[in-house]
Amino acid sequence: MMPPPVEERRFVSFDGTEIAYQAVGQGRPILLCNGLGGGWEAWSHQILAFRDRYRLLSWDYRGLYDSGLPPDPDALSIQD
Repeated sequence: MMPPPVEERRFVSFDGTEIAYQAVGQGRPILLCNGLGGGWEAWSHQILAFRDRYRLLSWDYRGLYDSGLPPDPDALSIQD
């Protein structure tokens, strides 16, 4: 099952990194927080279920998919 078409947009973060995000639907917002390495496509079932009542938003983490790398990529880390 494919998700509906989404709006793909970008904004510039406080550190100058371009962040890509996706939006679909209308209404009150729901923020979809994917796991590291996952994309908005993972939410296809939720998008189909809620798109008529809510505005669903997801983003690409820095350096992943359509988002840019931060000014200092070595500053990124994943802590246990």
